[in-house]
Amino acid sequence: MDKNLWRWIELNEYETPSVPTTMLAKRWWQKMLQTLRPSRVEVSTANSAEEEPKGVEFKFDEQPLLDSLNTLLDQQNQDDPRVTWLVLAPASPAWSVIRKWANQNGWQPVSMPQRDSLLTSSSVDELNIPSEPWVVDDLSHGFVRHPLGIRWLQNFLRKTLQTPQSPGLVICGSWLYYYLEKTHGGLNRQALTLRPFDTESMVTSRIAVSRAHAKRLVAVSEGHPGIAAAYRNAFAVAAEQTEIVLEMPQVPTAHGETSTFVIYALLLHGGLSTFLLGEVLNSIAPNLIEHSLNLLRSHGIVRYQDDQWSVTELGYPAAKQFLAQRDFNWTSC
Repeated sequence: MDKNLWRWIELNEYETPSVPTTMLAKRWWQKMLQTLRPSRVEVSTANSAEEEPKGVEFKFDEQPLLDSLNTLLDQQNQDDPRVTWLVLAPASPAWSVIRKWANQNGWQPVSMPQRDSLLTSSSVDELNIPSEPWVVDDLSHGFVRHPLGIRWLQNFLRKTLQTPQSPGLVICGSWLYYYLEKTHGGLNRQALTLRPFDTESMVTSRIAVSRAHAKRLVAVSEGHPGIAAAYRNAFAVAAEQTEIVLEMPQVPTAHGETSTFVIYALLLHGGLSTFLLGEVLNSIAPNLIEHSLNLLRSHGIVRYQDDQWSVTELGYPAAKQFLAQRDFNWTSC
């Protein structure tokens, strides 16, 4: 596998891979035909001599990602012990790999409060930054978009704005990062993200079974390898296929305003419990939130798992497009 497959770039260098005009036309047509039922999208592919067995679940090889982190953070530490922000898209395979890397290399986790405790009127736990290399493996766990729920995060931003004594690593979801850019802009952050996968990367990584398959995966995932892998596993494709059928979830148009806020809140927080979602959206009647969640779940856009709601990997492209149509698309990732 190409050792440069996983490459960290400055966040402002991130560009979504280009999509062929024909695929854009198909995407526009599907929006025109959107109904309450999931849309069935059919696209043709070219023949390929390569073969890939059906039914084999694709899994990422963690080692190349671990190697890329070693290279990145060795370079960072040689320069100065600044705080490095790694901004990750939903479903990125890097989430779990970074936690594994930090544990292997002895980076100390920063203690974070329980999310529910953030909404109490009592003071939040004191923030202690370790004097040795440290990591926040998911910044959203210390944040709730609520007058009381942002106190710990504000304290964290103030402390890390100062010159740190040791290297720090902050893992932040792309939706939360762009929210902070709007609300706390001007902080001196060194933000990096993974380069998106183009057609060649899809083939090299073996997510795609052929170049034609790779083009379709790039179009639906916008270059996010985690999303592409989810589509590859959901819809078995043989390399010699001349037609690929993708069941593309679509966000239902009913209760569109409530669904907009529900989807955005889930992406911003990386998932929420029913209670916290109600607190974040306290201006919306609970029965409307419940109805919206059930409707979105029936269309494959969200799921309820481990006591929290989140946007599904297959539903993410439709959710992001839905928010973009309502001027809520504040992230390129």
